[in-house]
Amino acid sequence: WTCRGMGDEMHVSLERVLPAPVETTYDLVADITRRPEWVGIARQRTRIGEGPPAAGAEYRAVDKMPGRTVEYTQRIDRYEPHSVFAESWGGPMAGTSIMRFADENGATRLQIEADLTIPPPFRLLPAVARAVGSRVIGRDLDRLETLLQSTS
Repeated sequence: WTCRGMGDEMHVSLERVLPAPVETTYDLVADITRRPEWVGIARQRTRIGEGPPAAGAEYRAVDKMPGRTVEYTQRIDRYEPHSVFAESWGGPMAGTSIMRFADENGATRLQIEADLTIPPPFRLLPAVARAVGSRVIGRDLDRLETLLQSTS
């Protein structure tokens, strides 16, 4: 886990091995409608339009942040099954992420790179931002791991 940035922008880089095959992990992570099952702030993800997940697909996102509920659009930018998934989103914490999936002896090595815009009420000293971000993302990945274990 690394986190750097100051002011209104932050870059996050992390890697984690998850206890499920690449196919299972990718399919769950790339199904944006399932984000509320493992992303702590996510309340709803609804596909805008028809069709399977693919580059260009958009979703209506609803998140619960401290003190407010926010709505924005989330978009799949890159969809390479069982290999690479990239997305971007609007809203007060607009950003982009790219996730890479690799087999590790039947498990999945997940690498995530993300760039976020941090709105004024959530701007913290860099050390505090790293600690809070690490805890929040760690909890999300713990929930993802539990979900993967229950589907295997």
